[in-house]
Amino acid sequence: MEYQVIMEMEHLHDAMLVCSEARVLTIDTEFVRVNTYYPEVGLIQIYDAKRCFLIDPIALPDLQPLGALMLSSSTVKVFHSCSEDLEVFQHAMGIIPRPIFDTQIGAALLGIGFSISYQRLVEYYLGIELLKYETRSDWLKRPLTDNQLKYAALDVVHLHEVYSQELKALSETNRLGWVSEECAGLGLQI
Repeated sequence: MEYQVIMEMEHLHDAMLVCSEARVLTIDTEFVRVNTYYPEVGLIQIYDAKRCFLIDPIALPDLQPLGALMLSSSTVKVFHSCSEDLEVFQHAMGIIPRPIFDTQIGAALLGIGFSISYQRLVEYYLGIELLKYETRSDWLKRPLTDNQLKYAALDVVHLHEVYSQELKALSETNRLGWVSEECAGLGLQI
């Protein structure tokens, strides 16, 4: 699994330029919520079906180029169980990404399971058993380990594969519009 860790503003600008050409991005965040009421973001992962970028918000306190991409109407942002990720973006950057697609909502509307975990969804679609050993690691501690980075990268890579299969199934069953309605009901759009 190849990925690029983004820790410099120049590299962030370059990565966002690459990502702005994608119609679909899969996105995940790693955060810590231990001594605060809000999530403290430790990593933001983005995958465009070719390249994976791991953005270090601790090294890059100015995430404005990322914010512009998250608000671009020409790129769908795919999340799984998006509520906490959206809270991360709201707290860290004062934005709510849009338009979005939530694979957990898609899975529910396809009858796969209500509130299905990402781990179970990847196993269902891809036959891959994810090890979630890094889920609760300290994402604020630097340097991040190779295991943390690989774990974070694979989350968005697999999410893109899940999204592709889910999109096909939703289209075949004429339920894609239902996902749009559900996301709109959450105050979101796809």
